[in-house]
Amino acid sequence: MFNGIAKRGKSSTGWFFGLKLHAVINQSGQLILFKITSGNVTDNDIDLLEKLTKRLEGFLYGDAGYISSLASKLKDRGLELITKIRKNRREKDVTEEQKHYLKHRGLIE
Repeated sequence: MFNGIAKRGKSSTGWFFGLKLHAVINQSGQLILFKITSGNVTDNDIDLLEKLTKRLEGFLYGDAGYISSLASKLKDRGLELITKIRKNRREKDVTEEQKHYLKHRGLIE
């Protein structure tokens, strides 16, 4: 069915043959945007990320490895990147509301 579209890719659980779903949800967990790509498209593909975030504004929560390549461009467009709190990051840089939503990053998975 997906002959020519499905490709070999790698995820956090290992190698697979198929497609990838890239999704954006709102603060209520509702699906806002999604894109399906072949398995060999990298998660931090700049063109893909720009298309997914083109009309968004506010805060963008996600994995640092996934979207950090666009952090400065996103900030210029009014989107602030919020990632997992690391030990070397000051806690006071993150509000209580942002901490709450950071705990729910796994919802999309």
